[in-house]
Parts: sequence; C-alpha cells; structure tokens
Amino acid sequence: MRRLITILFLIFIFNFGNSQETKISIKINTTGEYIHKATKSKFPEKLENLNRVEVLSLDNKEKNIVVSYASENNKTNISINIYPSESAYEGRLREEYLNSIKSLLNKTQLEQKYIKYQGDKFICNGFKGMVLGENNSFTEILIFECGTWFLKLQLETNELDKTQIDELLSKIIKFIDPSKLTGVKKLNKEADLTFDQNKIKDDITLEYSMGSAFKKLEWVKNNIPENECASGFPDLYLDMHIVSLTEVVNILEKNKSTGQYLKELNLIINSGFLNEFILDQYQMVMIIPENIKLDFERYKLWKEKNNTEINLNDKKYNITYN
Repeated sequence: MRRLITILFLIFIFNFGNSQETKISIKINTTGEYIHKATKSKFPEKLENLNRVEVLSLDNKEKNIVVSYASENNKTNISINIYPSESAYEGRLREEYLNSIKSLLNKTQLEQKYIKYQGDKFICNGFKGMVLGENNSFTEILIFECGTWFLKLQLETNELDKTQIDELLSKIIKFIDPSKLTGVKKLNKEADLTFDQNKIKDDITLEYSMGSAFKKLEWVKNNIPENECASGFPDLYLDMHIVSLTEVVNILEKNKSTGQYLKELNLIINSGFLNEFILDQYQMVMIIPENIKLDFERYKLWKEKNNTEINLNDKKYNITYN
C-alpha cells in the first residue's frame, strides 16, 4: 500500500473547472490529411462519407483542437475535440462529461450511457448523452478519458436513427482510437492522496477520510487492470463507492461516534437505498453492475420523507494520477 500512494497533508484548492476553457479560436488552413502534432492523431479530408469542414485550434499551441465534418447535404455534422488534461483526479471524467452536456440537461429525453473502448494496449472509459429534438433530430455528446488527454465527439443529425448513429460513431472512434491518446504521455501508476486540512476537523474525521480513500485504492488495485488505470482513476464504478462508505461506517462505529454523519449514513444503508443514493449524488454518471436491482420510484418517496445533508461530492481528500 505504501508503494501505491503518497500521502501529502496540505491545504489545497483543487480546480474542478472545465479543463478546456476556450479563450481563442484559430482556424488552421490545411489541405490533405491533417495531423495533430501533439498526439499524432490523423484527420483525413473525408471520414466515413463525411467531408472535413474546418480545423480549429482553441489555444495558441495547437494542442486543443476541434476538427469538424459534415455530410454532403449538411444534415449530419460531427465535431471531434482533442484537448489536454495533465492530472487524472477522482471525478475528472464525470465532471468533464457533465460540463460538456450542460446544454442538454434541460431536455426531458436525455439518455445517458457508459461506454468502454478496448484498444491494443489500453482501455478508455467514456460516457455519452443523447437527446431527441424536433423533427426526429438527434444530438449526442460522447467523451473519453485518455490519460493526459480527453477525446470528445459531438454529433447532430436529422437524417440518421439511433442504430445508424451508433454505427457511425463506432467507426469514427475506432479510427481515432482513444487508447492511442492514453499512450502519448503515461500517467504515474502511483496515486497521490491529498487531504484538505480545512475539512479535517479532528482525528476521527482524518481516520475515516483515510479509511475511505484507502478502500477506494485497494478496490481499484484488486479489481481494475493497470491498462485501464492508465487512462484515469476509475471512480465511475458503483462498487468502489459502496466499499468506501462501508469502511467509513465501520470506523465511526469503532470510535463509538454519535455524530449526525454516522446517523445519516446508517439511515441510508438501513433503508436499502444506498445504491440509489450514490447514483443520485453522482447524477447517474456511473458504472452500474448488471445484477443490481434499482427502485428509484420508492427511493424518491423515501428521500422526500428523509432529508439528509450528506454530500458525496464534498470530499475531504483527492486522489490523483499525475
């Protein structure tokens, strides 16, 4: 375990903002195949019957780039965005995905789905959201976590159905190959664990925070292959959060805690809605085991009667692959 993590006690403010703040937009004039120098990703003039429309750099170093393609009739448009993200902190993929689909969140027909890409050497986790608009139009946003890079695709069409969209995106993803982005600059295999001393008020809080973090790291080490961790800290797994919260309860009960935090945790666990609670806290952007049965209708009724103040997003520590 000592080899797995480095514990750094410090006061820190972690920037959870969008890692691709767009400040400039520079059109790149290019003919023939465009090659993104930072990642060696190739973008031909024609990709799956779509014509390349333009190539933009969203920074002055041509690292954050957007390549746009469109069909001949302009009824199908897709943009491919590759941009850097040096640190793979816990929650990075979820946050980046939620930031990317803000424009879709007010749509009642938003469909979300976890996706995984298995490359020759690395595995990339991703998430996508799709909405049905007017006149049977579709908008889909898909994002992959790729080590020190993100790959985001946005498709808009009013001529393709869901099956055709999946087929088109699958071919484009295979061509771009997000796993190759993971291999551009490898993440450190050892995680850094940092604590926010402003939130660590006493020894018991420190103990259960450490226990929570250690359980996550232990679960990842025992359940997730290294070539998947190479793309980012795999915190989307529901099972990881369950074992972590269970450890928090064990530590608090061992210390004979009488605080509100333990009372609320036990209230949630004893209700049988721990899975639903975690998914609710993380806006359903998680990997859910197939054998788990969920009942959100009953959970909603329980939640209305039991007001809890626990916020799983308000962490006292941060796990990072640098």
